[in-house]
Amino acid sequence: MTPWVSLETHGARAVRVIRHDVPFDTLEDVVTAYGGAADALERMDRARMGAVVDLRSAPSRNDPAFEATVAPLRKRLFTDFARRAVLVRSAVGKLQVKRHAAQDGIDVEVFHDLDEAVAWISTP
Repeated sequence: MTPWVSLETHGARAVRVIRHDVPFDTLEDVVTAYGGAADALERMDRARMGAVVDLRSAPSRNDPAFEATVAPLRKRLFTDFARRAVLVRSAVGKLQVKRHAAQDGIDVEVFHDLDEAVAWISTP
């Protein structure tokens, strides 16, 4: 999709949004990457699917401008999916995802292992 984000389906019930290790140079890159992914996800049968956002390769970033830009895009990525999960590489990442989910009012499970996350989101 973009140098920053791609999508991968896992059977008929799961989609994975992969955040690559390429840093965002500008906030416009954030909108291009996550907005494009959200546009593609909105064309899927989300009520019957689960989504996992894989942030394990993502460069760490939490500056206020980035946080303000990505907040509405996070909601678009997760809206209407039957189940939602995020993959992170650290305990700090898990805490940050849980904080964002609480702020967004979105139920999300956090995992370190792809197979576990896909199995969980694929369960009806």
